[in-house]
Amino acid sequence: MCRLALLGILACLPSLFAADTPTKGKATAFVAPATKLAPAVKRLGDKGDKEGLDYLVYLPADYDQDKAKLWPLVVFLHGSGERGADVQLVRKTGLTQTLEQRGATAYVMIAPQCPLGGGWNTGALDKLLDQTLADYRVDKKRVILTGLSMGGYGDADTAVKLTAGQAMIDAAKQAGAVAKFTIYPGVGHQSWGKAYTEPELESWILAKKK
Repeated sequence: MCRLALLGILACLPSLFAADTPTKGKATAFVAPATKLAPAVKRLGDKGDKEGLDYLVYLPADYDQDKAKLWPLVVFLHGSGERGADVQLVRKTGLTQTLEQRGATAYVMIAPQCPLGGGWNTGALDKLLDQTLADYRVDKKRVILTGLSMGGYGDADTAVKLTAGQAMIDAAKQAGAVAKFTIYPGVGHQSWGKAYTEPELESWILAKKK
């Protein structure tokens, strides 16, 4: 298991997954709408680096006011439809969209982009985590991993069966995690639309510490 995923479990938090429809060939450019919370665009490694990643960074409005404060860190992994060489695609859906529409975040969030033609590179994600811990004032005991698609799980999901989600939760509990499994009857793939707007979700996540 990669260290990033392990930190998510040790923080006693379930990853939230769902699935979207993968695109074929080169992804089309995405023009982001007007937003209340614009992200910074960063790069891990040089262009052409196999473990390099472009990523977005979202910071709380008062991040710079208290130089001693440590913030929770959320790592958001997008779905297969947002892979490519244009990191703005990551803003299309999921937690990035939720934060931008709300216009505020109670944590530092990074959202990397997976290149076309493959899945998430755990080695690259571990390097990105190390870089983020060095660059930002984050609480190492409050690192949260969340995402959708590319191996995700949902109720009434025709791509990935509900039993796979249950197996993930069972494994997390056996490892000592306090996991909550919410099923949305009849929702299907795009269950993240409901999950990321649940009023209790964010406070539940931020209350956990490893």
